[in-house]
Amino acid sequence: MKLTQTLGLHKHLTYKGNLKHTRYGWLRLTPAYSVHLVSDLLETHKNKNPVVLDPFCGTGTTALVCAEKGIKSYTTDINPFLVWLAHTKTRFYKAEEITAFVEISNVIIENICTAEVENIWIPPLH
Repeated sequence: MKLTQTLGLHKHLTYKGNLKHTRYGWLRLTPAYSVHLVSDLLETHKNKNPVVLDPFCGTGTTALVCAEKGIKSYTTDINPFLVWLAHTKTRFYKAEEITAFVEISNVIIENICTAEVENIWIPPLH
């Protein structure tokens, strides 16, 4: 089996495995690992009442999986943006907050759709 075929078999263990899972795919962080890897690792300790320490939490994948499984976890990171993003992804949102977000998003989308194209600055994204 070629190396590319072997890597293809395990791509669900990388950040690509997160893209279609609710809050996991919010940010493309290439060195990130997937929800599947965390879930599989936690599954081996499910009867042991684990507490997870993740000192390099990145975007919070481990914390989010732990929360979904009812496992206590402590996380941090040196990057303040990633700490903020992990907190944002893992916090509980009330229905009113989600409704307000949807309403504000619709106003933003409407304004974007009705804006004059010549006046829009589009940053060079890759």
